[in-house]
Amino acid sequence: MTDVGFTALAAAAGRAVETSRPDRLAVDPFAADFVAAAHPPVPLPTRWPDEGAELTQQEVLLLLGANYVGLRTRFFDDRLVGARQVVLLGAGLDTRAFRLAWPDGAVVFELDQPAVLEFKASVLTAPPRCTRVPVGVDLARDWAAALLAAGFDRSAPTAWLAEGLLQYLSPAAENALVTAVDALSAPGSALAVERALDLGDPARLREGAERAGVRVDRLVRSGPRDDLAAWLRDRGWHARDVPLDEVAAHYDRPLLHPRLVGDLPPGARQPTPAGFTTATKDA
Repeated sequence: MTDVGFTALAAAAGRAVETSRPDRLAVDPFAADFVAAAHPPVPLPTRWPDEGAELTQQEVLLLLGANYVGLRTRFFDDRLVGARQVVLLGAGLDTRAFRLAWPDGAVVFELDQPAVLEFKASVLTAPPRCTRVPVGVDLARDWAAALLAAGFDRSAPTAWLAEGLLQYLSPAAENALVTAVDALSAPGSALAVERALDLGDPARLREGAERAGVRVDRLVRSGPRDDLAAWLRDRGWHARDVPLDEVAAHYDRPLLHPRLVGDLPPGARQPTPAGFTTATKDA
């Protein structure tokens, strides 16, 4: 599996962990199947640890990542309630078409690299709960034509979702992506994105990635980026940045779970430097 495919697998493992928690925020009954089928080079936890279980530092870091993935999953799930046309940008191993309740006639377009979508199709056997349209594309290049050819209706309001994507795009590719989203969005459309992370010191990022065994430091793209919310407002969207601590408070989910944080070295006891942007286009 490629590094990009592995990040999708790590997110699926996080959803599997979330599903096993007694205080779960989201349920994905398919997530653990992806991990089992892939035989990842790094052992990825798929269950929340039992009380008193001894954990390695690598397991602690991966479980903290899963804690964040569960929160992120629920936040984006709630952005899609009632949507009839959805585009998942960088869908990875997303299973929302299979696990969420959808209104009659809903269509979910899943855009990602063909190899990732093919692996997903080889594992999932359940029928989707809406019309699901996989579209194999490279989101760092021109993808709008493929989406339109797959049946996307640019005259209908669309819910766009970019979860765990922008940090893997260059600033120029991010600008091209949101420009295309704006051009394809009818009035009444909505956009929800996980902003590219401000990862700070590259050496610290590399050290944390090595501890966790997931080398995201090799994939993330750095460089100054436009203020996405301001960019969208300039083009007729009502946009706001949503801080991660606001989301955590809303769902009553601590970012550094007390079950895990005591096993971390002091330098690693900081929340994920993440955040979200949501926007709606004027009707």
